[in-house]
Amino acid sequence: RLRKALIKHEGAAYISNCELGLKGAIEVLSRRAVTALADDYQASFDKRIPRACVTGRKFGNEAESDFLDVCLGQQLHLTPVPVDSRLMCDQHCKCLDWYWCRTDAEKVTFRPFKTVEAYELCMAAAMEMEMLSDS
Repeated sequence: RLRKALIKHEGAAYISNCELGLKGAIEVLSRRAVTALADDYQASFDKRIPRACVTGRKFGNEAESDFLDVCLGQQLHLTPVPVDSRLMCDQHCKCLDWYWCRTDAEKVTFRPFKTVEAYELCMAAAMEMEMLSDS
């Protein structure tokens, strides 16, 4: 599923997966984005933090994906592809049927699931949708 989605985004720095910005479950970065982030780590005094990405920032309850979105977009000036809704189905990202994982066979991932059992049910439903679409 991911391979099919990536074909349309050749040359992109990273792909936004939600209308609210980059979110959990899946983060698709290009080699260029990873290199820019690695270079930012190398620029810090101890090489353990991305220098430009943390300079002047105030941190609170920001999720890792939010940090990454701001770091890549605002501090490292990489431009994401506009939202590709095929990457993720999420309760907060205009995917109302996220819990049943049966929206369509092109969704790459679904979230959030807090138990192994709920995730396994989702995975089974998504795979069933994919089999139905192939026939």
